[in-house]
Amino acid sequence: VQDESPMQILSMIIDEVVGRLPDVQQRMIKLRIEGNEVQQIADETSRSKRSVERVLQKVRQQLAQLIDDDAAQVEAQDE
Repeated sequence: VQDESPMQILSMIIDEVVGRLPDVQQRMIKLRIEGNEVQQIADETSRSKRSVERVLQKVRQQLAQLIDDDAAQVEAQDE
């Protein structure tokens, strides 16, 4: 893992989180990464804007937790 770039690591973390989601939620994340606005995603997935916002927030929280956990592991290894 030492020779992987931070972007590669981040990409793996995102793939891990998104891969656990139901298909429609994976699509929401993909659309957001592609730059679509929340309302566009809601229209595209036939979900309410609020549902899309909840999914995006949930994924952001999961990513933050995994990144924090990964950073803590790296710090522990460096000690």
